Amino acid sequence: MITSSASNLTDQLWPLAAVAIYPCRRAQGADRPTPMPVILHPHSDFHQVMVKHPEGFEVILVKLDGVVHAYRNSCPHIGIGLDYGDGHCKHGERQLICNMHGALFDADTGYCTDGPCSGDSLTRLRVAIDAAGRVVGL
Repeated sequence: MITSSASNLTDQLWPLAAVAIYPCRRAQGADRPTPMPVILHPHSDFHQVMVKHPEGFEVILVKLDGVVHAYRNSCPHIGIGLDYGDGHCKHGERQLICNMHGALFDADTGYCTDGPCSGDSLTRLRVAIDAAGRVVGL
């Protein structure tokens, strides 16, 4: 049984387990536990990074005008990751690119503006920056 608080435990294990901690809490009167926020990145000082979600998929984090946007790393065209495995898919200042077929996405909305999946969108994930400056998935 874990006796430490979830946030302390996550802080202690961060270098070892990245985002493997995914605790739950039971809201008062709730039938099911509510997932607690998951730390996706230890800080928000980046332009674009790729991180691993505790459920196993990759997440694109991109920061524009002080706001962090998060998308599942899966092109709507054929479902492959946008990067070539190097974690980079930012194109210019405000776009993401699928390196396989060149589809372009608005980095702040995930909307595909050009390419084989034009009109589709990346799957957006809810994130926030917590009091410690970490990017957390909600």
